Amino acid sequence: VNSAAYGVRRRIGALRDGIIILGFEAVRRLALELSVRSTIGHSRPGAAFNPLLYWRHAIAVASITRELARESATVDPETAYAAGLLHDIGKPLLESYGRISYSAFLDYLGPHPTLLIEQERRFIGLGHDTIGALYAAEINLPEQLIQAIRQHHQTSPENIGTSAAPLIALLSLADFIAWSHGYGSVAQNHPALLHPYVEQTLDLDSLDLEKLVRHMDHEVENAARLYHFTLPQPIKLRESLLRYNLTLGCLNSRLHHPEPRQETLLIPHHSLEQTAIISDTLHALRNDLGVERASLLLLDPRGRTLHLTACRNGVSDTPPHPDPIPLGPESGALLACLREKRKQRLSGQTPGERTLMQILGTKQISLIPVPGQHRMIGLLELDNGNSGRAIEDDTLGAAERIAQELGLGLEHAQLLEYSRQRASIDPLTELPNRSSLDTELKQRIAEARHGTRPLALAMLDIDRFKRFNDNFGHPAGDNVLKLIARTLQQTTRETNSVARYGGEEFTAILPGTTREQAIEYCQRLRRAIAKIGRLLTPRFPGEPLTISIGIALLHPTDTPATLLARADHALYRAKQRGRDRIELDDQ
Repeated sequence: VNSAAYGVRRRIGALRDGIIILGFEAVRRLALELSVRSTIGHSRPGAAFNPLLYWRHAIAVASITRELARESATVDPETAYAAGLLHDIGKPLLESYGRISYSAFLDYLGPHPTLLIEQERRFIGLGHDTIGALYAAEINLPEQLIQAIRQHHQTSPENIGTSAAPLIALLSLADFIAWSHGYGSVAQNHPALLHPYVEQTLDLDSLDLEKLVRHMDHEVENAARLYHFTLPQPIKLRESLLRYNLTLGCLNSRLHHPEPRQETLLIPHHSLEQTAIISDTLHALRNDLGVERASLLLLDPRGRTLHLTACRNGVSDTPPHPDPIPLGPESGALLACLREKRKQRLSGQTPGERTLMQILGTKQISLIPVPGQHRMIGLLELDNGNSGRAIEDDTLGAAERIAQELGLGLEHAQLLEYSRQRASIDPLTELPNRSSLDTELKQRIAEARHGTRPLALAMLDIDRFKRFNDNFGHPAGDNVLKLIARTLQQTTRETNSVARYGGEEFTAILPGTTREQAIEYCQRLRRAIAKIGRLLTPRFPGEPLTISIGIALLHPTDTPATLLARADHALYRAKQRGRDRIELDDQ
């Protein structure tokens, strides 16, 4: 009370007189300050954490928070003051008791501006906000103060109780003002973030900022005389304000010249499944670039049509138009974008452009080429839907980078799918191979049992095939295998499945086929091969081309292996009984 900070003219010798002169709230506040000050400890030589800087920051934040509470009348001013004093209490606690001291953390961090709280969580494992809240709970502080300490650095307003939210908003704003005026808790300049709740709760335009700053300076000056710390020089204040303006300038530049996040550029490479790549990339495009709709038009491998494969508008990925869009002289910007490999805006001057506008229901459409490493993959479409706003050039520039990564990701996915297909195809006959047959047969049996429908399996073998190889050479034998495969495909319905079982043996899965229908199909196939064989007599003299076929009907206890074994047994019986015939396994 007798210090110059309180400006009392006569010396006070009794505690009662001091309380009467200062008031009970001032004495209680002083007691709180001294209690917190004792927790901070003393500076260590060479330590990066300076308790005096921290204390100066705490006083500045506390004074602003209390003044804001008085203006807003939403929080008790003395509670606000306590929150300001204690909001960063986790820092000195880490310095004094942490396995990793706060000074060690600051030495690791260096002078580069960054968000302290994020780096704390990465380096230490916990932020000072969490540690401070645990300490506050341990000493039985009110829940409102605990929540304010824990959540004043939170980047979203979720999970904030209604009672603590106004205090958190005031505390966050006070922290921001203190840092921006050079009253930071550490020597390095680390910009503070405003909690989203500040803008939602406070009328920032109506704040008397000059009054707030004057009050803060007055309180800090008084505290400096009482606790013997220095004040920042005017040049330091100007430096701090300049750094904040530089930060804001960079943010403003990013706002007007958006760049896709590194995470977004990597999204097309997170999967090798085409559907997932497209859906995730379009979703990220909308979120990062702020467009209302992003769509993908895949180019047909022959380059004659575009297919609106996916359309992400915030609701679903469902394409609004299933029919292909033809490419030709009247396609306008669609064809130009593919050929010139540069972004285009649709003007609606050609029928092709008007077709896409009609499909999407908007006239402001921008197209970006999606190039692969070896060929064009398609077009990326961006628009703002019903609002009709054109996409900014800077946004299109950012989307071009994403489109390049999307093209590479889709090309890799398509190559993988092609490899999968080739792995399941017999290279000589171009029919599905044994592995594909096993998968298909298992699925067809399950479907037949689920729908209680009949299923037949036919297995055929080329009669005396070895003689074709021995008498006319292996190339001739290969041609015979291709001929049989082609005839199988031409004779078989789309609902049936044919495959090369191995060697000169082939199979046909016949779902929904009765005994009589299976026999009729196999007779038709046998006669077709015999007819071709007669036509090839001059080429293969003395060796008629015929086939033998065994049929097995699905039984309730059959597995894929037993069904194949029964068809093979019927085929063997057809061979024994003279070839060029059909046998049915009736077991």
